[in-house]
Amino acid sequence: MNLEEGRPVGIAGLGFYVPERCVTNAELANMVDTTDEWIKSKIGIETRYIAGPDEALSDLAIHAAERAIQHANLRPDQINMIIITGQNHDYKTPATSCIVQNKMGMRNIAAIDIATACSGFIYGLAIGSKFVADRTYENVLVVGAEIHSRMISWQDRSTCVFFGDGAGAAVLRPARKGYGFMAFDLGADGSGYDAIIIPAGGSRQPFTAQALVAQEEAYGQTRTPIDARMDGKVVYQFATSVFPRSIRACLRHADLTVSDVDFVISHQANQNIIQEGMAALGLGMEKTYMNLARYGNCSSASIPIALREALDAGLVKRDDTVVLVGFGAGLSWGSTVMRWA
Repeated sequence: MNLEEGRPVGIAGLGFYVPERCVTNAELANMVDTTDEWIKSKIGIETRYIAGPDEALSDLAIHAAERAIQHANLRPDQINMIIITGQNHDYKTPATSCIVQNKMGMRNIAAIDIATACSGFIYGLAIGSKFVADRTYENVLVVGAEIHSRMISWQDRSTCVFFGDGAGAAVLRPARKGYGFMAFDLGADGSGYDAIIIPAGGSRQPFTAQALVAQEEAYGQTRTPIDARMDGKVVYQFATSVFPRSIRACLRHADLTVSDVDFVISHQANQNIIQEGMAALGLGMEKTYMNLARYGNCSSASIPIALREALDAGLVKRDDTVVLVGFGAGLSWGSTVMRWA
């Protein structure tokens, strides 16, 4: 998807938020059969942050959104559209974006939710940038927010060691010529839909009393039908393959090559996935940034959180060619390349 048509669009502000409660690997080891050493060596996570009992997805999203809007030197009432990406929303209906819109005083603006999991933030950028490019809107807010802690079993080591809660937001605005988004690559392989899945609670398997009954399954995993399941091997093979493939496709759309890339921000899923993806592209690890050790896998929130931290650290600089890449449930993926202003 090349962006030659329409006015240029870029990221004008970034913000993120993580809850107060920090859960260490040592604390997890008291709940499930795992160790600090195993989690650090196999995944690269040391801590993760968990939402408090009074925090919902909209609360995390609002904190991140306020910081992004302030970073863009705007007011909430100047936002024309809000896009929320996440998997565990406040309610089955209405859309969480409508709740955020109301609480932030963004009256009568477009508000939509999308649910493409770990690639959701890239999808949100792609959708939002189109509305700015064609002059429908001036300022679009994209928020990736996740509360995984209430959709996993803390007795299932195949999921609970990976995930954390958090939110990251970006404000999209018109950019100067030659800057901003240059291309997107989006896709999905639905044949792997069940590699990351919550079986119950939807129209296929409605929520019932039975859905609350925990059962011990293979390898001592205890979970209910409304808890997430993940086939780690399938997801790993998919992610290490699609990481370089999507980036190369995105660069082709922009008439660029890997040698043009100054920096890569990846979805923070697993340190080994990121290392393999960078190696497959022939790029050194100095050209990427990882905060997985602190926050765990925050799904659609991980890219904006990492991007803001990399920006604050001076790793992303004006005129840099920056690539963002996400991949996860669906199985879906997305990447974008932009010239940073």
